[in-house]
Amino acid sequence: MGRHAGDPNGARDARVRAARRQEHQRPTTWNGIQVYERTNRDKVQLFAIREDLTGLGRVYDSRYPPLGCRGEVKFPLGRWKQGEVREYQLDCTRGKLPLKVTIEEIDFVYDGVPHSLRFHWLFMEGAGRGTNMRYVYSPLRGLVDVQGTSSEAAAGSPSVQRSIEPYPARSKCGHVRGVAV
Repeated sequence: MGRHAGDPNGARDARVRAARRQEHQRPTTWNGIQVYERTNRDKVQLFAIREDLTGLGRVYDSRYPPLGCRGEVKFPLGRWKQGEVREYQLDCTRGKLPLKVTIEEIDFVYDGVPHSLRFHWLFMEGAGRGTNMRYVYSPLRGLVDVQGTSSEAAAGSPSVQRSIEPYPARSKCGHVRGVAV
């Protein structure tokens, strides 16, 4: 039987705390959809929940302004099963682009934190930097491990690996505005 990806109870607790700290901030709209803004130094990202409620994804990223895709799943939401693969055709300014999300491990212990989630995110079949990523999410800690391969890695260079320290809602790793509870 499926389980909620990312442990919704722990994630909801974190959202409630973040929302209480940010009571003066509200979700905003962008191109007619409700979005949540994340800032990290000079990077600005706008996130929205897909219409089918299967994920939260970027609708705008200041690093790639001309890309502009609607319907992305950067983080899976709802019921997913271990090993499940979902494929999407994103409506982007460049046309339809493929995205594949695979739940590799669900409800496991990562670095002492139970109910963690590991998933593979493959955009445009991995053609380009940051398009072939593996993430580990742990409740109340957020993304705790990110591994990615760039197009250079596909040609024989080593993959890029980065561990992320746990971070509170307000830190150098980013700040999320407009958290819905």
